[in-house]
Amino acid sequence: MKNFDDQKFVNELQSQHWEFIYFFAADPNSMWEMWKEMFLEVLDKHAPIQNKKIRSKKLPWITSKIKKLIITRDKFKRKAILTNLKTDCFLFVCNCTKVNIELRNAKKDYYTLKIAGKKHNPKQLWKTINNLLGKQNKQTVVNELDIEGEILTNPQDIAE
Repeated sequence: MKNFDDQKFVNELQSQHWEFIYFFAADPNSMWEMWKEMFLEVLDKHAPIQNKKIRSKKLPWITSKIKKLIITRDKFKRKAILTNLKTDCFLFVCNCTKVNIELRNAKKDYYTLKIAGKKHNPKQLWKTINNLLGKQNKQTVVNELDIEGEILTNPQDIAE
């Protein structure tokens, strides 16, 4: 917390009217709720909850060239929104198209190389193909097996 001033925080906590808790709360639960509400109000003022973006896994086919194109596209987008001119909107759309083409080609080249390198290893090849298709490995555990009305739950019996 860059801008947290602990002295101001402590001073404001000391200036709170904590005695109200004793006068207006009838039982320990309501006392706790009042105390917590007063404390969190001061805490939120001095150290508010901040939202952070959690970036997803980096895509291996995005190069520095593509990143620069994305930054340029985003600049044109901001400019188009601010000016609302047709020329700026046109430049933004052109840059969008350029970024999409570059991304598509880079992804195609990446997976082409990955698949070509795994031709002689079927397990790795299918792992790469499933990754490309967005399929996740689903391991299912069989806890119960029904054979002709007889339910088997023992792992040894299920295996046989």
